[in-house]
Amino acid sequence: MSRVLIAFLVLLLMAACAAPPARIPTGSHDRSSGDISDVVVRVNRLRAEVGRGSLSAHAALTRAARDHVQDMITNQFFGHFGVDGSLVGDRVRRWGYDWCAIAENIARGPSGLTEVLESWMASPSHRANILAGDFVHLGLYRGGQDHWVMVLGQNGCLHETP
Repeated sequence: MSRVLIAFLVLLLMAACAAPPARIPTGSHDRSSGDISDVVVRVNRLRAEVGRGSLSAHAALTRAARDHVQDMITNQFFGHFGVDGSLVGDRVRRWGYDWCAIAENIARGPSGLTEVLESWMASPSHRANILAGDFVHLGLYRGGQDHWVMVLGQNGCLHETP
């Protein structure tokens, strides 16, 4: 996938994120239960329904998701650009993930995994990210009571030379 197409998909996603929107890695105030494997299983079931391959959890993507949740909570904003101007691609590279395909779903509102996944699947751009065939990894982080970030990616791709 070309960088231009990836940039377009990121911009499309940013435009659609006004939608409201586990032991999933969470902030210290989380009271949910579950596990990152619950997310992987649920997302992979959705992907299998449309003939897509399975995703696996990736620590760098989860760390990037955590960083963005914490940035949003600490600096009281909701959006894809970090306070430092970073986008998801910048954040995953900080954790050593050399991506060639990357996307980010964010949500604020749902307090449970089922609700946030239903919200994302009801949004065409978020659904497209979850079901995109280019991705092989995911990371998810919930912070506070209602901030969620899911990062989907593929790394190690052959890069086009400038």
